[in-house]
Amino acid sequence: VMYLLENAAQPERFASIPSAMYWAIVTLATVGYGDVVPVTPGGKIAAGGVIVAGLIFFALPIAIIATSFLAEMRRRDFIINYSMVARVPLFASLDAVAVSELAGLLKARKVPRDAVIMRKGDKGESMFFIAQGAVEVVTPDGSVNLHEGDFFGEIAVLGKTRRTATVIARQPCELLVLDAADLLKLMEQNAQVAATLREAVAMRQTKLQE
Repeated sequence: VMYLLENAAQPERFASIPSAMYWAIVTLATVGYGDVVPVTPGGKIAAGGVIVAGLIFFALPIAIIATSFLAEMRRRDFIINYSMVARVPLFASLDAVAVSELAGLLKARKVPRDAVIMRKGDKGESMFFIAQGAVEVVTPDGSVNLHEGDFFGEIAVLGKTRRTATVIARQPCELLVLDAADLLKLMEQNAQVAATLREAVAMRQTKLQE
């Protein structure tokens, strides 16, 4: 079409159908070098259609692919989080719905050995579950080692106080982080999760007092 519209006006630039095809490919790809451009009214109208078509042919598929990729990454993260939550003894009694709600809120975090995860006196903004590895909880009265399946940081979150201990990774760790706002909201919405957490915290405080 462009050859028929522009050949008479620009025989040196649109000398053949392959020459017009070069212009079409450059325009469809939204590159637009500008070395070959239409000058006739009909050619400009056709060029506008080709430009819009280029956006449809390239931009729309890329957006679809990017959206699908993001959805797949979220699905993958959810599956990983779900499997990690299911391995935590604290949540062994939870049903699939409760575990799914938790998995959707948790964020995976990798911590190298000897890294300080939290410090005494910090604001309690999240609690942690150990999916893999080991940590040392350092308190004024001594230290406690926690391993895979244990959790920490819940006292400051539930009590809305400052951290009462410093936690250091003694092995490379994979942690699941639950923000304070998400935890409190989840406990309000899911009585099973709330009861499980409160029971676990009460047992831990009893052991500390002993």
